[in-house]
Amino acid sequence: FTHDGGVNLDRFELRFKVNNQPILDEPIKDQQTLEDEQFVFSIPENTFVDPDIEDELEYTANLYFSTELPDWLIFDANNASFIGLPENSDVGSYLIEVTATDPYDQSVSDVFELSVLNVNDAPELINPVSDIDIEANQGFEYNINKNTFIDIDFGDELSYQAFSSEKNLPHWLFFNDKEISFSGLPNENDIGIYPITLKAIDKCGAFALDEFVINVYKTTNLNEIDHNKVQVFPNPNNGLFKLVCNFGYEYKIDIYIYNNTGKVVWNSIS
Repeated sequence: FTHDGGVNLDRFELRFKVNNQPILDEPIKDQQTLEDEQFVFSIPENTFVDPDIEDELEYTANLYFSTELPDWLIFDANNASFIGLPENSDVGSYLIEVTATDPYDQSVSDVFELSVLNVNDAPELINPVSDIDIEANQGFEYNINKNTFIDIDFGDELSYQAFSSEKNLPHWLFFNDKEISFSGLPNENDIGIYPITLKAIDKCGAFALDEFVINVYKTTNLNEIDHNKVQVFPNPNNGLFKLVCNFGYEYKIDIYIYNNTGKVVWNSIS
């Protein structure tokens, strides 16, 4: 209106914007990666499109039917990319949901499968076998602990072998690879020290080793000559004998070994 009661008309243009929802144009292809190998993947630019060309899309990612990603996987929303380093415990398949949202909070999603493939890990020795003492003419059986070796690969079953110095076991020693046990009946001719290697093998042929010794000895008698000298009889085979002293309290002794002429051939001091 004007001051004299007239009408002053002006024109203006009123436009209404109808927002268009983003759409899935090219579904994301399923992805694979190996354990212990870095995974890097960027969402292709043509995966989602917005008919409103001026709209910028924001991206989020999570496990399907969840709000989070696996601990090992990181999503960079600014670059619409994934990065991660899966370990053996992460082997498996994951359904990943990626969502694109426009400024008006309208969105569209796509789901793809991410598979982490297993890479064989060799068995590991975690509880070494202790050296074994066996008395001659005494039968024995020794069971190896089931937790001597471990294999972190799910479902891997280990097989076992035993040998001595890259050869077969001594004739008197037997190994049960199913029960993982040793047994035998050594006699006096078998007195000695035997290095043993135990081998644990997985289904892919990877293996771990443990080495220990089996000591076959004979208990000898001690004949007291005077208050500080004893005589060993019978003479031990192969120059080996085991001396056990049960004093019942701490007691330090020095040992001297003489030959039949009275000469010292060994002593515990030197």
